[in-house]
Amino acid sequence: MRFVRPVFVLCSLVLFAFTGCKPDDEIRVREVTHPDREHLRLRVAVVKRAPDVWFFRISGPTEAVQAHEKEFEKLVASARFDDKKDPPLAVTDPKGWKKDPAGPHGGMRFANYRIEAKPKEIEVTITKLAADGFELLPNMRRWEKQVNLPRTEDADELERKIKREKLGAQDQEVVWVSLDGDGVHTPSRPVELLAANDKKFRPGIGLPKANRGSGLPFTFTAPKDWVRKPPRQFVLDAYEIAEGGQKAEVTLSSAGGSIGGNINRWRAEQVGLPRLDDREAERSAVVKLVAGVKAYYVDLARPGAAQSKRILGVIIPAGQTSWFVKMTGPHDLVGQHKNAFEFFVDSFKKAAR
Repeated sequence: MRFVRPVFVLCSLVLFAFTGCKPDDEIRVREVTHPDREHLRLRVAVVKRAPDVWFFRISGPTEAVQAHEKEFEKLVASARFDDKKDPPLAVTDPKGWKKDPAGPHGGMRFANYRIEAKPKEIEVTITKLAADGFELLPNMRRWEKQVNLPRTEDADELERKIKREKLGAQDQEVVWVSLDGDGVHTPSRPVELLAANDKKFRPGIGLPKANRGSGLPFTFTAPKDWVRKPPRQFVLDAYEIAEGGQKAEVTLSSAGGSIGGNINRWRAEQVGLPRLDDREAERSAVVKLVAGVKAYYVDLARPGAAQSKRILGVIIPAGQTSWFVKMTGPHDLVGQHKNAFEFFVDSFKKAAR
């Protein structure tokens, strides 16, 4: 009989454990699917040739990319550099690839090719950034995010993931990045800028008299299919892109705050992404020159959400404030006009005083 009480107590505890679980406390398992995602392959060849770093990139549905990888590798191997020429890079265009018109001279984008594929074409881009301060790790993390892969944590892990080799007649070192993940493939559209003899837009025109002195210190050329909208409070210039019942907006404005703080504001308050440390948010941006000024470029979107909000944003520091160039709209629509946005930013020049 001495064991009756402990056994009774144990049984009571077990009974309490089962009966104490109310319906609200039950563990529920829910399978989350992303029907708009597909398997993607992204390959980047990075060539550092001072004062620039060149990026050769192909991305799209895995099978479509694999079908053209040999041509892509030949394109990279054909690269020839001559520092006495402008631009200093020449390549052999692959047969059958369509080439977009050249962008503004001295801009980030050197060439953009289109390859016919079903159900969507794939693109190959050649772009450049300043070599000063360039780090591969932040770029690797950005590419991993685009195909929804875990981020590379440190330089040792990065070195294990990349491949280095020397190519071409100049024995140029190339760093290869190959990533297989999933996401939303959105081809951009060819860009048609205003003709060279068309009037270039000057910010501040049309503003109330009291604000005309606060225009941007830039001139620029906008794509033909952008519709210019009236300026409003805090926005000195605005453009609308409307297609299929969807709209995106490009705005030019100015405000204070740090680089990382403004990127975090866009991430958390406007796109719904988690905040980062301000320094990490700044490092997540692509550094490029805009009108001769070191600027910060981000592409912010929630992974696997084709109709969610997406922001392309460029921050141009100017003392205690910064100038902002932003495209905001549905994910796919913004993606289709990403080329146009980059051409637009590349067209910025310092306005004559």
